[in-house]
Order: sequence, then structure tokens, then C-alpha cells
Amino acid sequence: MKNPTSPVDESAGAIKLLILDRSYDPITPLAHDFYYQSLIGDLIDMGYDEPFEFTVTSSSGEKTLNKHYLDENDSVWTNFRYKHMADTLDGINLEFKEMTKHSKAAKI
Repeated sequence: MKNPTSPVDESAGAIKLLILDRSYDPITPLAHDFYYQSLIGDLIDMGYDEPFEFTVTSSSGEKTLNKHYLDENDSVWTNFRYKHMADTLDGINLEFKEMTKHSKAAKI
């Protein structure tokens, strides 16, 4: 006898639940690209002509509001915006290591 309050059709047979790892999901890589520009757009809520605003706290505790534009004057943006995130992470890491080798301020 069918239970009128049950959302499951009992005549359909046994119910099976299949839990898969995300690596078995073929749609996820197609649903979103993993390039620096698109991921920054997802993480930072800003328009194309608007600055990215962030607060920096100094060692003395003073807070300063900074604004930064992602445009042609930003070398990280221009070098990596069309690259895959794996290449971007490696490239930024290499650039940081090079900067620390040659910058006197970074050595302090």
C-alpha cells in the first residue's frame, strides 16, 4: 500500500545513494575557467573602472585605506591576467624571489 504522505514512490524499488569524489565530475572544469582574470573577478567585488579598496594596518596599529586599480600600469596584472592559475602562482612566486634578491628594502 502506498503511503500518501511519502514523496518516494515505493513501487520503484530500492533507493541507492552514490557519493562521488569531485574528480569524477566532468562538468566542473567546463563550468568555470581557472585564469587569473576570471578568478580575481570572482573574488574581488569591483567594476572594471573601479579601484580595489583594502585596509592596511601598520605595525603601530594605524589603519590606512588603500585603493588600487587593476589596469595596464600594474605589472602583475598585465603579466598574468590571461594565464592559468597554476602558471600564475609559479610566476608570482618566482617574481617575488627575484625581487627579494635584488631589493635592499626586501632584505631588511
